[in-house]
Amino acid sequence: ELDGVRLFNGSVHETLARVSDEALSVFQIGSTSAAALLFDAADAMHEHAAHADEIVRSIRDEMPQAVDSCIAAAGAERVVEVQQRLLRAAALGKAFLPAYNGDKLADMCRSLRVLNALGGYAVGIPASLTQFQSLPLEEWVARLLSRNHHRLALQVCRYMDAPSGQVYVHWACAKIRASTLDDDALYRVLLDKLGAAPPTAVPSYVEVAEVAHRCGYRRLAVRLLSHEPRAASQVPLLLSMGQDDAAMHAAVRSGDADLVYFVVFHLFKALPLGDFFHALGRTPVAGRLFERYCVQAGAPVLDDYYYQSDAFGRQAQLAVVASLGERDPARAVAHLRAAHKTLLRDTTRGAEARAAEQQIR
Repeated sequence: ELDGVRLFNGSVHETLARVSDEALSVFQIGSTSAAALLFDAADAMHEHAAHADEIVRSIRDEMPQAVDSCIAAAGAERVVEVQQRLLRAAALGKAFLPAYNGDKLADMCRSLRVLNALGGYAVGIPASLTQFQSLPLEEWVARLLSRNHHRLALQVCRYMDAPSGQVYVHWACAKIRASTLDDDALYRVLLDKLGAAPPTAVPSYVEVAEVAHRCGYRRLAVRLLSHEPRAASQVPLLLSMGQDDAAMHAAVRSGDADLVYFVVFHLFKALPLGDFFHALGRTPVAGRLFERYCVQAGAPVLDDYYYQSDAFGRQAQLAVVASLGERDPARAVAHLRAAHKTLLRDTTRGAEARAAEQQIR
């Protein structure tokens, strides 16, 4: 390990490490260091002994070093009771130092509390302070989650003021994998927990919905995705699940034209042309964006779309615009005849039909 050697077999787990200098200065037999005297003064005060004040006064000039040594010795100690005695000694010395920064003592108390929770027999992740500080807190939370200690992981995140989103997501995924409930019952169970979480706690419902889809809870996955605030994450999964209409509506609600185009082009490749046109007809915004793209790109499929949608006026307009760009009179007339024929199919376009006929003559 980083600070020693780990020895274990089927029934024993031990750690062999060098005793720290701070622990040596406090616990060495016959030690007269300021840290050892402060430790003795704290024990004496705990027992209401009168000579505690004399010990403290004798080391007043060395009090900052004594407090730091007691804090460091507590971090190297594995026995909880000894940790508490060392931290009480450090708190006693800190009381005689008005300008001393207490963040070091507070951070040590928080780290040791988490370490003792990790090393408990019910969890079984014994680690030293050096090992704990060598990895980010998210790594230790991930190790708790891999053992399904979700409650402890959530308590650690709250205690250390760390994001707890991964805890909620992992719990929801584990609940789905192990559940035998139907979609509606499981949805209520998940929403009770995830809905009670802080607004920023659940980073994404997409991962939970994806696990639900893989486990056969298709309707549950769609309902979970409705809570996903980011449409850019929601839409691709809806498309992969075959929920084309839901994906289109989510893209339109987001107001992101690029996302709507993403759905449109996906449907254009995945559906027959007739079904694709029907899908655009159900969403006017997507239809208008598709028209704009086809006009800018000069795509001939726009004529088929207008024909399918009975948009005779727009279909005729395409033919008229095409005739204006022709230098050959015969081709220009052919486009105008197509426009005239299209306009005759619409009873409300009599004036335009007569104008097209006049233009042909």
